[in-house]
Amino acid sequence: MTYGTIFDGLPIWDSQLFPVKAVDRKSRFQPQTWFLANNNGMQFVIKFSSGSEQANDAVKREIDFYTRLEPYRNNVSILAVLPKCISTGKYFAGHFLILEYCKLKYHGAWISSMMEWRSSIVIRWQTVILAWLLEFQRNSMVNRALSIPPGQVICHGDFSHFNILGSQNRFKVFDWEDWTTTVHPFLDAFHMVFQPTRRIISGDAKTTFQKFWMLDNPYRRHAIRNLTPFLSGMDWREAMGIYLEFQSDLLRSKAPEIGRTFELYADTWNQI
Repeated sequence: MTYGTIFDGLPIWDSQLFPVKAVDRKSRFQPQTWFLANNNGMQFVIKFSSGSEQANDAVKREIDFYTRLEPYRNNVSILAVLPKCISTGKYFAGHFLILEYCKLKYHGAWISSMMEWRSSIVIRWQTVILAWLLEFQRNSMVNRALSIPPGQVICHGDFSHFNILGSQNRFKVFDWEDWTTTVHPFLDAFHMVFQPTRRIISGDAKTTFQKFWMLDNPYRRHAIRNLTPFLSGMDWREAMGIYLEFQSDLLRSKAPEIGRTFELYADTWNQI
C-alpha cells in the first residue's frame, strides 16, 4: 500500500506533512499511528481509524480528551506535559487527530539501569513522573474540564515509560485513547512501577513477584514510597491485586495476548 493510499482523505499533504514511519499496533482494534515531519524538521503524530469500530472509538475518545483540556492549556501549567493537538476531523467512516510531537529523545536508559535496583535514574524518573500524575489527578480545573465525578480520578490506562518521552526534567505524556475515570487513584501509578519489573523478567509471573515484590529489596521500597500518596491508606498488596485485575479487563479485547498475561499475573498474585 502506498503512502498516497494510506493517507488519502487526510489533510497532511495540504499542511506539507510527510509520513516518516508507522508505529506497530498490538492488535487490529487499535488506531493506526504514524510519525510525520514537515520541511522544517518539526515532528508530529497522526492517529486514525479505518474500519474497526473499537479503534474509531479510541480516536474519538482521545480527541475528546484534548478538546476538553485545550481551553485550559494557558492557565494550567501541568498541561504543558501534554502534546498539543493540531488538527482533528473525519477520516472516511472514522476519525483522525494530529498531535505536535517533541524533539525529546526516548528516555529508555532507566529501564535497563533498573537492573541495579539502586539506580538514581530510576528513582528520579519515577518520582518526578508520579508527582506530576498526582497533581494532574487532583487539579480542580482538569477535573472540571473532564467532568470527573466526585470521589473519582482520571486514569490514563497505559501510564508506562513507552508513552512518556523525555527525561525527569522535561517530558511529554502521550496516548490518552484509553483514559477513563476510576475510584482507585493508584492504577496508573502501579502501572508505572510494575511494567518494568514485568519486562525485565520477560513476563514470567511467579519469578517477577519473587524477585521484585515478595521479598524486601531497594526497588520495592522505592516503588511503595512513590505509591503511598495514591493509596489513601490501602495496603499496597491489596492495591496490586486490584491493579492486575484492571489491566486484565482493559486488555482482554484490545490486546488479548497481553490481557491473558495480566490474567495470569492476577491469578498468581491472588495465590500468594
